Amino acid sequence: MSRKLGRIVLCRGCCCGVAPGRSQGAAHRIERLETLKNSGFEVTTSECLGPCALGDMLVFVPGKEVANLGAAGRPVGRRRPLWFMGMHLDSLNELFIEWILANQSWADEKFALLRKQQYQPKNDNRKAINEHLSCVS
Repeated sequence: MSRKLGRIVLCRGCCCGVAPGRSQGAAHRIERLETLKNSGFEVTTSECLGPCALGDMLVFVPGKEVANLGAAGRPVGRRRPLWFMGMHLDSLNELFIEWILANQSWADEKFALLRKQQYQPKNDNRKAINEHLSCVS
């Protein structure tokens, strides 16, 4: 059984990946993100994750192994999902992939743009969504 370093969830709701002006659809991004499966990450899609005006939404849920690594720039035991907004550009997805493979550390300045894409959901069902997303097997 392979270890799960975390789950990456890409929104495939009504708007993400299909809104006018989005250069590539979510199908293209999920195909590229699926390369992370070879590194121990689960990659899935979800129905609408919320703030459609800020889409395309992507959520990273650290797995147990990730939470206990204690890599530089990341606190030991972090298990909360990290949300990213506006992830419709290939360049942002490539930066996300690089960040994931760099042990999710914010120490390197080259990830500053990705950090600006972080989003903290404020809706009433955030807790339920986060609990659902945290079920990394």
